[in-house]
Amino acid sequence: MHYLRHGDHHRRSTCRGCLRENLASFLDYGMVPLAGDFLPQEYVGRERLYPMDLAVCLDCSLVQILNVIRAEDLFTDYRYLSSVTATLSRHFQDYAEFLCDTVLSDRAGLVVEIGCNDGVLLRPLKELGIRAVGVDAAENVVEIARAAGLDVCHSYFGTEVARRLRATHGRAQVVTASNVFAHIDDLDEVLRGVDCLLAEDGTFIVEVHYLVDLLDRFQFDTVYHEHLCYYSLHALSHLFSRYEFEVVDVERLPMHGGAIRVSGRRRSVAVRKPSVESLLELERTAGVTKLETYELFGAAVQKCRQQIRDFVLSRKASGRSICGYGAAGRATILLNFCGLDREVIQYVVDESPSRVGRVFPGVGIPIVSRDHFHEHPTDDCLLTAWNYRDEIIGKEQDYYQTGGCFLAPLPEVEVIQSSSSWKKHAS
Repeated sequence: MHYLRHGDHHRRSTCRGCLRENLASFLDYGMVPLAGDFLPQEYVGRERLYPMDLAVCLDCSLVQILNVIRAEDLFTDYRYLSSVTATLSRHFQDYAEFLCDTVLSDRAGLVVEIGCNDGVLLRPLKELGIRAVGVDAAENVVEIARAAGLDVCHSYFGTEVARRLRATHGRAQVVTASNVFAHIDDLDEVLRGVDCLLAEDGTFIVEVHYLVDLLDRFQFDTVYHEHLCYYSLHALSHLFSRYEFEVVDVERLPMHGGAIRVSGRRRSVAVRKPSVESLLELERTAGVTKLETYELFGAAVQKCRQQIRDFVLSRKASGRSICGYGAAGRATILLNFCGLDREVIQYVVDESPSRVGRVFPGVGIPIVSRDHFHEHPTDDCLLTAWNYRDEIIGKEQDYYQTGGCFLAPLPEVEVIQSSSSWKKHAS
């Protein structure tokens, strides 16, 4: 690989998907903090800021961030726990059942999960009697999974880990990576590991944010340094083919504002379902292979950013107090990119005990518990985790029914209140 080095991070000059250099930048975020770098109070003002822009490969259509932060700086003290979110817990319960019912030909087959987090998928697999092993790089999260009695390897997945797992557990019938494939800089090392570990008739499955949904819904807040890649089926098909895997099935998913579950098998056993060509055709129509699509998106995001900022500031100027709800990584980007700091947003509510008491980098907004929100409600509540909108409003019915207003920033600016709902479409 070829890198241009800048201080404590570096910038790639080659595409992660095809290793070519035909890249075009189309959306510049400027200097932003790490999305998951929630700070103790005493570190406010000393956060690390890094350049960030989105680029597209004009050869394989992979959209990616070229500025790469050391993985140790991103994942040593990782504060995202999948099991905290009810929506995700239900998703992985359903996914475990899907694997049992439609993918695992033998209940004795091994499932290996890359980036298992706190065991949100391993747990239901174990309950269903499936042998499952997880691999995760965040030591604090691995400890949580192991404390729950789950089999987890603390490491970055690659050929060395794959060989160890193959020696101790045998080949895997399924290798899966949910919401982690976007985090990986060296995709070739992971694919080599999958090739080593997967049974000849096995299935490799990834769940990733879907590029078409990102483009359609102006999800600029999904972009952050931890998420290096933004996948279309075109890009994944190209990547898989370099290792003699073929995409055999794809399903669109509602989680995270839009995702896809992509299944690949070795070419010798691959039988492609109609869903694959259908989605490839949808992507061609959406223009995922054309630079113009991304240039138009970049310009539209700048307009959307200003609209959100102007709207929130107008609510504040009218005398209304405002908080946020959901200390997700996307919230860090939304607040920083739109220039909404503690002078505008009093606090952000979150249910993760590892985040409560910390502060958003770049904007200095404190993260508080639901109890604090109930005891000190604001007039408005900005849905910083807007992709969990229904879950949040469902939990906070007392606030909603007594006159509290939720503000949805994306995919369009909207006021949600019990008496009526107002929305302003992005122009």
